[in-house]
Amino acid sequence: MASQSPNKSAKKLQFKQKILSTISGNKNQISKAIMESNQPVSVGKQTRPNSRLRRIEEKMRAADLEIDSDSDSSNDGWDTDLDDVASASEEEYEDPLKAMYINECKKKGMTPVSHYVRHFTDKGLHLSHLGLGSRDIKILAQSLVENTATVKLDLQDNRLEGEGAVAIANMMKENTTIKEINLAENRIRSEGANAVAEMLLYNTEMLSLNVSGNDFEDNDAEILSEPIMINFHLQTLNLSHNKFSIIGGQFLGSAIAQNDGIEDLDLSWNHLRKKGAHAIAIALRSNVRLKYLNLSWNGFADDGAAIMGETLKYNNTLLELDLSNNRIGVKGAKALALGLAVNDTIRVIKIGKNPIYAEGCCSILEAINRNPRTVIVDIEMQDILIDDVCGKILEEITKKFPTIKITHGGFSNNSGLKSIKVDPMAVLQEYIESHNLRIIDLFNRFDRDNSRTVDKREFLDGMKTLDVPLTKDQLLELVDRLDADGDGQIAYGELVSSSRGILLDKRTIKKKKLAADKEIEELAKQADTTSLSPVIRSNSTSRKSIVAAIAELQDKGLLAPNASITHGAHGASLSPRKSIAKLEGINKSKALASPQPRSISVVSNKSNYSK
Repeated sequence: MASQSPNKSAKKLQFKQKILSTISGNKNQISKAIMESNQPVSVGKQTRPNSRLRRIEEKMRAADLEIDSDSDSSNDGWDTDLDDVASASEEEYEDPLKAMYINECKKKGMTPVSHYVRHFTDKGLHLSHLGLGSRDIKILAQSLVENTATVKLDLQDNRLEGEGAVAIANMMKENTTIKEINLAENRIRSEGANAVAEMLLYNTEMLSLNVSGNDFEDNDAEILSEPIMINFHLQTLNLSHNKFSIIGGQFLGSAIAQNDGIEDLDLSWNHLRKKGAHAIAIALRSNVRLKYLNLSWNGFADDGAAIMGETLKYNNTLLELDLSNNRIGVKGAKALALGLAVNDTIRVIKIGKNPIYAEGCCSILEAINRNPRTVIVDIEMQDILIDDVCGKILEEITKKFPTIKITHGGFSNNSGLKSIKVDPMAVLQEYIESHNLRIIDLFNRFDRDNSRTVDKREFLDGMKTLDVPLTKDQLLELVDRLDADGDGQIAYGELVSSSRGILLDKRTIKKKKLAADKEIEELAKQADTTSLSPVIRSNSTSRKSIVAAIAELQDKGLLAPNASITHGAHGASLSPRKSIAKLEGINKSKALASPQPRSISVVSNKSNYSK
């Protein structure tokens, strides 16, 4: 190492002495703190010394040794150590649990989860879609044992598997501050089911548990049924997207029947079938707390629907029932209608994506219409076409209940009524334009950490604060559309891309309209009204363009009402070609003197039209 100049060495020594004098001034207080820190500090089940105070003590000793040395050339590393003492980050030690977590990660050679470090004290700790494995979760669980700030823990869509689920379940046995936990889509399987069941037996303070999409089977339903049966504090339970079949449904039905705490139960996307439906129906007759029940995508068929319809005659607590996509036909719809005709508590009924057709829809609507005590505010019959008979019942219901919401798949082709599907992205784009906003302005309202991404829940919550005229279902459709890659996050780029698509569609429609208007104008201009055989030349084979042009000529009195027109074919499979239309029988003076009702006969070499 090169020797330093005398002036530089003197300045350096003077700086060191200044730092050491500052430390010495507080030496008594630090020594006292060090003496008190000889007892280890308890952190969950582990102990560790007060590392910060010991580190300061080591720096002091190192400084004493260095100040006694006469050699300037032996100061290699001195400045770095002083900088560590003088600029040690207080944030690193502001919470011993956070420090423990970082130190444990370093010991294991792993990178700390930055989002967890930044949001350690958040009430809602969102760690979903981060690809966390069992090793990451084990260290997190150790840190979360004594965490008294977090109330909601979201670990959805990681790689916990059974081992990670065991770590979280053991942590939740001791931590009763966390009231809501989401372990969905982690493939924790039977090992995780056992751990979760044991956790429910120990932790009686948890309010919400989501274990959707974890490959649970019927034997796991048996394992989970006992703690569900006796844990009365649990209010929300999501067991959807698993592999429960008839036997699993029977175990869970028996548990729900005896549980007086659960209010919201999601069993959608399983395979409960008729016997599973029967077990759940029996549970509904004895359960006095369940209010929201999702049984969609379970293959109930007509028999299962009949069982649920019979149950609705007796149940007086259920507020919302979802039976969407259950292979229910007309017979099942009629049986379900018998229950709805007398039920006085159901507010929302979802029966969409079932082959009940217009006949089944009419039965359900008529049952609700003639029930004097009904309190239904939302009827969802998504993707189901209705007819004019249903339309009349709809009109009666909406007059009787002006605030009711009824969703259906539109009117059948033989109906004179039409249903217009709203594009939620187009509505949002209209809102942005009408409020003179930019896409970035809108996105920044939701993106509070400037990460250029927001999760679905943040986006939905943000949209609800705006006055965009979209229903709940339309908002959900919009969110699914914006989350194009299905990662649960909405990126700024995805919103821009969707907005650009809407703008391009609008421009395309505008161009087509302008082109059509120009074509009609050209056709009208080409009519030679001075000739007894005026000719219109056009490359268009569009029936609409030709008829519109003829109508315009007649409105201007340039074409006789009974003119006969011959034009080219207009089949979709044929390429456009020149079309020569010969207009015969024009009598301009008569047409102007005595206008007659429009009557156009269009003769085509492919087909005949009359208008």
